[in-house]
Amino acid sequence: MQIEDAASSLSQYDSALTRIVPESTYTPRKHLTEELDALGVDAKHRDGCVDYYADYAKCTITQMQTSPMFHWKKRVMEYCFYYNNQWWWCERQNAIEKGLARYLYV
Repeated sequence: MQIEDAASSLSQYDSALTRIVPESTYTPRKHLTEELDALGVDAKHRDGCVDYYADYAKCTITQMQTSPMFHWKKRVMEYCFYYNNQWWWCERQNAIEKGLARYLYV
């Protein structure tokens, strides 16, 4: 009985989730290996979405350098959310294409 209840609640939860679609089309420019090294991009992020991640990293570094101390984290959340969302979208699409994820949920 508990398993059936859990399965029904899971299906209700599954149907309640929405798919996120980016509001605009964004194509980042291709970054050179030297640029990625200068940004400090790890090897784990150097996949098909490395250009999206590099734009997010540039935005984060810019906010850290131009914001007062202890205020840069809030500014990163405000100003770099677009780049973070685009990078997340690309990562999720890659996971779906590779069969590592089924849905593109929030």
